[in-house]
Amino acid sequence: MPEKLTSPDLIEAHTEFSDWFTDQYMPAFISAVGGATDPAFISGYWGSPLWVGNDLGPITLAETDEDVVRAFTAMTARLHAAGYADSVVLDRRTVVFNRDGAAIDSLWSRRRGDGSEIERVAVHFVVARRADGIRVVTFETHATDAETLDAVWPVIKG
Repeated sequence: MPEKLTSPDLIEAHTEFSDWFTDQYMPAFISAVGGATDPAFISGYWGSPLWVGNDLGPITLAETDEDVVRAFTAMTARLHAAGYADSVVLDRRTVVFNRDGAAIDSLWSRRRGDGSEIERVAVHFVVARRADGIRVVTFETHATDAETLDAVWPVIKG
């Protein structure tokens, strides 16, 4: 039988996943989208295979690291064409499943150099601890104009 996790275990995992997202992933992602990093960096954060979903159609699978880099490059090309300069996370929540897995929901405002918004997207990340570190293994995006995650994806119990 698996070891039962205690509340402190889950709090520790929550802190680790939240810190990974805030202190490592977000700055690296924003820097790379801004053009300061080789797009292959994304393989250190998004793992292959990677499930990718959005408002445009059914979920797709990026099977290899090369597919993951292509998905990242396509997104950054679209943002660069719109004058991308920065991203701000307006809201975030983390749900920990166990020591090795969590979901991180975030509301991103992607902006131009003058501060005007290119787009606002809610992103649901499934992250997992693997042998090569914490990686996003699934992400789903939804375009929105909402101010909070609860307005996008309310938590409904029952």
